[in-house]
Parts: sequence; C-alpha cells; structure tokens
Amino acid sequence: MIPAGLATFQAWGGVVAYGIFPDHRAALAMAEGDSARAVSRRVSVAEWLGPYFDRGLLQRGRSAKHLNDYFRLGDAETPANAVRVVRVEHSITQGYADAFADPPYSMQATPAEIDRLFYAFADELWGGLREDLEVLRWSTDWAACFAAGDEWWGSFFWTVRAPGADHVVGILASATD
Repeated sequence: MIPAGLATFQAWGGVVAYGIFPDHRAALAMAEGDSARAVSRRVSVAEWLGPYFDRGLLQRGRSAKHLNDYFRLGDAETPANAVRVVRVEHSITQGYADAFADPPYSMQATPAEIDRLFYAFADELWGGLREDLEVLRWSTDWAACFAAGDEWWGSFFWTVRAPGADHVVGILASATD
C-alpha cells in the first residue's frame, strides 16, 4: 500500500520515505539503528502537518521577488497574498507538509502537481487528512540515517494510523544539501 505516485514524487525530487507496518514500534525498522532508544510522543494533526499547512498546503514562491515567501495554491505571488509562517523549531524544515513539498533542492513540479500528489497520498494512506488520525513523532537521535538531516534541512520520523486501520504508515524524512 505504498502510495501509487511514489515513483513520481521521487522523480520530482521528493525525499520523504513511506512504509506500512503492523504497529507504531514495528515502523522503526525503516531506520537501522538502536531503536530501543527511540522515544515517541503523540502530536496533533496540526502539529504533524506543521506551519506550512494552513487550510491547505502552502507553497514557496517561485518568482525572484518571493522565493522566501509562502502562498496558497492559486494565489498570485504578491505581498498581499503572502502567508505569514510562524516557525517553532530550529531546523529549516518544519512538519510533514513542508518535508513533503519543499526538499533541499526544490520539487521539479508545478505547485498544482505537488498539491494534487500531497492530497492523493493522504487519501490513499489515511482516507484524507482527518483530525482523528493517531500521529506519533519519534526522536531521531538513535539511527545514522538521520545525521544528514540534522546538519541543516531536518530529520523526522512519524508514524500515523487512521481509525480502524490494521496498520500504521511510517514516514521518514532526512536530507541535506
């Protein structure tokens, strides 16, 4: 049940990895390391999605004047349409939405294509972005695969279960420039 568009996502430059497991702890097998040291905490769907999701996926500006601004899909890149993002962590990347849509070397796709794939993954994996998802955020200090992301871009490990599902989805993201 890996997302049907995963090959496309990777070809566009996406760096998030997905796996299907029977439970949250089993998903730690995605990263080789001392998983006994992995610690999790339950987070809200809003915290998991992060500050780059505000009633929809926010996307980095593409024009020279707005490369450091964020906009809702379809909005013109003007100062009036820029969405203020409140960062809460020290890494460059913050939350699943940002990890998905803004890898270190930018996605080689249009904002509309990225948006469609983001929602297609959510629909396929969890039946949509639902408030009742069970999301655990795991520490990333227990496996070597997270070291590259700790340098700059960020490293993340989440497990997500939809209500009634007999599996969890492991989500691993760690990259650098």
